[in-house]
Amino acid sequence: MTHTEYLKHLEKHLHQLSDQEKQEVLADYQEHFEMGMLEGREASDIAKDLGHPRDIAKEVYVQSRIENAETNKSITNLSHAILSTMSLGLFNLIIVLGPAIALLGIYISLWTAVVSLYVGAIGVFFVSSSSGVQLLQLFSSMILTGLGIMLTIGLAKLGSLLYYLFIKYVKWNVNIVKGGNYA
Repeated sequence: MTHTEYLKHLEKHLHQLSDQEKQEVLADYQEHFEMGMLEGREASDIAKDLGHPRDIAKEVYVQSRIENAETNKSITNLSHAILSTMSLGLFNLIIVLGPAIALLGIYISLWTAVVSLYVGAIGVFFVSSSSGVQLLQLFSSMILTGLGIMLTIGLAKLGSLLYYLFIKYVKWNVNIVKGGNYA
């Protein structure tokens, strides 16, 4: 395969990227060919060493999604990074998706508990009794509200930490799939 054919195939597989990202990747691979040819290597050998354009496009797309999730923090961007990582292979479907679903389930359950504390605080406060709101009801409501506030703050910080750790985990997983080291 000539370097022109290789770059055309690569460009075709990079359709999910923006034009700017696509041009940067193509320029990098054009440079690989130019440097290899200056060393006296054949274009077909360089293409073989670089790997299939489809695999390169997948890896570039995954890296792009991970970088987007790091810079623009949102659940949508994190889920895009996770899903694109899973596209690297069946192994990733099990290794990435399993922990993601488990952590998300636990995190949602904790938020449900916080909402329950707030609802409980309101319920305890407005429970009618014959003598109106009693002191015990007022203090119980305040305790439940205080616990809810503390857990809300804790879960907000935990959410940020989990987001950061999951991005690191996805990057580590991509590195392992690419044949990197385990550290």
